[in-house]
Amino acid sequence: YFKPHTMPTIKQTTSDGRYDIPAGTHLGYCTMIVDLGTQPSMNPKYPDPKRKVKLAFEIPWETYKWDDWEDRPKIIYSEYTLSTSDRAIFRPVFEALYKWTPTDDDYYLIDFNKLVGSPCSLTVVKNGEYSNITQVAGLPKWVQLAPMVNTTLTLDLDKFDKKVFDGLGEKMKEKIMS
Repeated sequence: YFKPHTMPTIKQTTSDGRYDIPAGTHLGYCTMIVDLGTQPSMNPKYPDPKRKVKLAFEIPWETYKWDDWEDRPKIIYSEYTLSTSDRAIFRPVFEALYKWTPTDDDYYLIDFNKLVGSPCSLTVVKNGEYSNITQVAGLPKWVQLAPMVNTTLTLDLDKFDKKVFDGLGEKMKEKIMS
């Protein structure tokens, strides 16, 4: 499999214990998509509530030690407004993972299960102590990644699965229920 030799392995944590992802381009997998439901807007310019999703991406060559398990892949999360309109930030992410270009009328055809497990390229920037994803793109056909380590998780509120919901962290459950 393809493993860039220039990717550093960072085993340091930030002051609050989160594992840090360095700025740059990383190869990884989408391992989680959670439908957060309709959430209040944090942007005063667009105050109406919006339906949100949270995605998690596993980055195989950025690792940390967890209990007795060396080299556990780091995870980075990103939240998006669930929209496939031409101007939506989620649309290029969706197209890269789903490998499909929907029309505005195709929204009801989205199957979250087809997003998880998809390999991708992530561009990460640093914003103070936080790492943020600025771009998600597909991979060239010739690139093969190391196998995915984490199990995938999908929660679609339109096809609610209580077992999956009960397995989420308390903060995410509170956000969905709010």
